[in-house]
Amino acid sequence: MDQNIQNMKKTGDAIRILCILGGTRRHVGEKGFDGRVLCGPESQAIDMCSNLDRGRFETIIVYSKGGRLRREFENIGIQVEQFDTKSKFNLAEVLYLYRLIKVNDIDVLQTHGPRVDFFGAIAAKLAGIPHIITRHVAISQHLLSNFRKKLYASFDNIAMKWAAKVITVSHVVEDDLVENQGVVRDKIVTIVNGVDLNRFSMIDKKASIKIRSEFGIDAGMHVVGMIAQLSYWKGVAYFLSAIPSILSRCKYARFLIIGDGPERANLEALAERLGISQQVIFGGFRRDIPEIIASMDIVVLSSLREGLPLVLLESMAMGKPVVATNVGGVSELVQDGETGFIIAPRSPDTLAEAVTILLASAQRAREFGRAGRHRVEQYFSFDQMLKKYEEVYKLVVGKPSKT
Repeated sequence: MDQNIQNMKKTGDAIRILCILGGTRRHVGEKGFDGRVLCGPESQAIDMCSNLDRGRFETIIVYSKGGRLRREFENIGIQVEQFDTKSKFNLAEVLYLYRLIKVNDIDVLQTHGPRVDFFGAIAAKLAGIPHIITRHVAISQHLLSNFRKKLYASFDNIAMKWAAKVITVSHVVEDDLVENQGVVRDKIVTIVNGVDLNRFSMIDKKASIKIRSEFGIDAGMHVVGMIAQLSYWKGVAYFLSAIPSILSRCKYARFLIIGDGPERANLEALAERLGISQQVIFGGFRRDIPEIIASMDIVVLSSLREGLPLVLLESMAMGKPVVATNVGGVSELVQDGETGFIIAPRSPDTLAEAVTILLASAQRAREFGRAGRHRVEQYFSFDQMLKKYEEVYKLVVGKPSKT
């Protein structure tokens, strides 16, 4: 950890928030992958920091040393402090967070992720400030042994008990906390993820053509895409396993996978074994996501667990039909048979059938896309989400809302 803590002077009556992101992890795989993977909460954090009224809210980000977005936070004038995530409890990390709170005159601590939730709970308790936990995925959904889930939950329950408020990104996560961890529902505020409707809109076709050209995809091809961390729980292997069946019924299709992660080498090897390596493109990590989505005809998410996936919101906002597994809060986003198809996880045959239906009917795909855009406009705008977060910040520090 960096012991040279910066001291940012507080301005006026602004609420100062210390936001700890725990979504970045270092993965070292058997084949030597050693890198950082980008999580939805990180992308959301950069958007929130960019749009919060800095006259009323000041944010300091605590972020892992090699995080991909660190430079982007700094470029928009956000102070970033280092926090290395390790596998075991370390009292020094708690004391480091406590020092950050005191030196920077923090009003409220917000954490993202069970491990930093626990460390943050102790630091906030010691410092005497309110703590907001933001829970993206329920612990019960994590792909862990029952013993490890119970162990994590025992520590998590302490953090939940001490928290001033718990923000969940979907009602599924809220219900799970109440039913499986005994969190009082009055402590929970569900704020569904939102998307910037201007950034993710029907953009110029030139962007789509440019991306397709970059990846060597002919103009006449259908593009079925996925944007995800290449981690086991994203279920990318099930998407790959569905592709031979799709190609048997629609040979004019290409499959674009955007993202990076510890499973990339294994997934590339699987594509080779399935005989689809010429039809599948691994595009790696990208930040030009609106342009990437524009190049796709159908967006797939085959996850084994989720909270409220941003990529589905972004794709629907851009008028793309989606095919997604029924995990987490997916059913709160996608209306099955209206904005896309919801399928069972670990089901390549069902996934292939859903994609094939949309490839065979351009009209139905367009109808799904239009309905998806309308649904996001109604219920999942970024402005609505931001306003609700601001209300929670004011509530926990005891500042009344302006009427």
